[in-house]
Amino acid sequence: MKKCVLCGHIKLLSRDISLFRVPADGNRIKVWTEAAGFLFIPKTYICMQHFENKYIRIHYDHEHVVRRTLTPDAIPTINLGCASTGNSCVSTHPFPKCPKKEQTYPFPPLQGNMYV
Repeated sequence: MKKCVLCGHIKLLSRDISLFRVPADGNRIKVWTEAAGFLFIPKTYICMQHFENKYIRIHYDHEHVVRRTLTPDAIPTINLGCASTGNSCVSTHPFPKCPKKEQTYPFPPLQGNMYV
């Protein structure tokens, strides 16, 4: 089941919200992590509610939305919970900037482009 790692949105049969896979490229993950203040890992998902409209491409079949994709330069910058605002956490993963969570990570830290 696809689920957003930031807000917990679950992809069901709804076409209103799209989920995108976190990039596998270590450089992109590092950019996303620095921008959002959240440790992203490959093979997880993030929903469209965390991206500005300029980063979302909409593909149509006549008048109906068929699919949404992210632009290559997309970075999650909105609705990030405590990662950017200090509000309560919305994910089970710890946010590095959240004072309410202990700053330990369930995943090894990034070193360059690779996980240690």
